[in-house]
Amino acid sequence: MSNKNKRPLIGVIVGLDREKKLITQQSNLIIESGYGKKAIQATKKLIKRKVDVVLSLGFAGSIDTNLKNSEVIIPKIIFNKRSKGSQTSKKFNFYFKKILNDFSFFECNLITSSNIENLSEYRNEMFIKSKHIS
Repeated sequence: MSNKNKRPLIGVIVGLDREKKLITQQSNLIIESGYGKKAIQATKKLIKRKVDVVLSLGFAGSIDTNLKNSEVIIPKIIFNKRSKGSQTSKKFNFYFKKILNDFSFFECNLITSSNIENLSEYRNEMFIKSKHIS
């Protein structure tokens, strides 16, 4: 985002092709689809297109009972089962908070998984891990 008046080029990843139709196309959006390993490939495609930020939209299950269905989160740290976590961009977190000013959103850590996790042990382990990083 070199020009202050220019909107950032936003890469959006949704889980399914049919979800692309739910997003109003704008000149600063590039939309790809995929989940699990396909999401990694979709992200690489977006990075090659030199997007300023990648925004992932879609279904998520929460291990935090304070989060309800359809609520928006702005992650501080994103991590998975194998990593300690990656800090998100403060610049883009500020940008999205400004856009979402009139909406309810949460700032918290985000745990990713390439599987649908139903095991309470896994969820408890990741919840504890995310609290220690906050």
